[in-house]
Amino acid sequence: RPVRYIRKPIDYTILDDIGHGVKVSTQNMKMGGLPRTTPPTQKPPSPPMSGKGTLGRHSPYRTLEPVRPPVVPNDYVPSPTRNMAPSQQSPVRTASVNQRNRT
Repeated sequence: RPVRYIRKPIDYTILDDIGHGVKVSTQNMKMGGLPRTTPPTQKPPSPPMSGKGTLGRHSPYRTLEPVRPPVVPNDYVPSPTRNMAPSQQSPVRTASVNQRNRT
């Protein structure tokens, strides 16, 4: 007979020490100012992190104004011309329309 499944509560306090996964680098910084400033290996990681921070914190990316819906300019709305007769329009338009209808 199979053993009945019993749900056990999860203890999340085990994960408290993990943090964001950068515990090692922050420890090295806290250990002392000498190892932090002396090795050149510590400086290259900092510019990418600052770059990511500036990208994420940029207010224009978060507070973008909604884009206005497209508006047809008044010059481009010759609706009476279109409704009157398509054959009287410019030859370029009628040619393209006629070609589409034939094919």
